[in-house]
Amino acid sequence: MEVLTASQSKVSMRNEDDTIDLDTDTTETIMGNMYFKTADNAPGDDQIRFYPMVEYTEPGTYEVRGNIIRLDNKTNGRIEWNATNFAGFWYDLDDDLMTETLWINASVLTSTPNGTDEDRTIDEDKLYYRTSPVFQEYELHENEADPDREYLTPMESVNTMTPPHRLWDCALKAIAIVVTVVTSLKALWQRSI
Repeated sequence: MEVLTASQSKVSMRNEDDTIDLDTDTTETIMGNMYFKTADNAPGDDQIRFYPMVEYTEPGTYEVRGNIIRLDNKTNGRIEWNATNFAGFWYDLDDDLMTETLWINASVLTSTPNGTDEDRTIDEDKLYYRTSPVFQEYELHENEADPDREYLTPMESVNTMTPPHRLWDCALKAIAIVVTVVTSLKALWQRSI
């Protein structure tokens, strides 16, 4: 994924230079730990089924999948995932806030009932991802350890302010975005040499 824009209000990316093939029984990288996983179709089942997933490996491996897309000859609209249909994206239940969207432009993928005229490739410039910051207020507690955790951070062990554990998820996503931006900038720089 290449960065289109990166500002204080949003980060937008698209698959500018890469195609993504949705062959049967494959896991194709979108970016970082985000993938498209396709079905291992049974004989005679020519329908393209796939979903986005995020794989987390700390402390174990977990697959987080989004809604399954079933392409047929009637599927011609934009295919979209957000926090309502893909649990890998950030969602604040209390305030009903979400900031991430992944979509494939309309009519990029096609399927026919007999599977003779199908397109399983997401072409260049057809896959998009967008996120934006949202204001979040956190409650800080001085001189208190988080009772939901089994260990203390170094700062907590010296009896200082507890960092909010909810910041960890945001920090991981921010790190992933920074790594993606740096990787994209490095690739652009290398092409310009």
